[in-house]
Amino acid sequence: MRLALVASAFALGILAQAACADPVGRYTITGTNPASGNQYSGEVRIERRGDAYRVTWVLGGYSHIGTAVVDRNSLAVIYQVSSDFVVGLYTEDGNGNWAGVWAFNGERKLGTERWQRR
Repeated sequence: MRLALVASAFALGILAQAACADPVGRYTITGTNPASGNQYSGEVRIERRGDAYRVTWVLGGYSHIGTAVVDRNSLAVIYQVSSDFVVGLYTEDGNGNWAGVWAFNGERKLGTERWQRR
């Protein structure tokens, strides 16, 4: 009985790990700026750094680097643009692509972004 409980707990742990989306890779991105409503495009690269992730956006010749955490199929990230902080929340669609919303610190409108795996 005890062995069955340990085996079940181990199997559940493996399944829970397998169910966690892996965002590592390169993506083509499209998004909408909340202030202007203008659309933009670029590239994002995600690298694993221990339990967290390094997220690098390249947009219009500028790079922005942030730190993200992943829980199941959600990714939360914070990064800095000039003197403003930006927070974002993205969800994996089951096909390796991500979509979500982001906001500058103190703003009332949300931007949107979609990451298409390359």
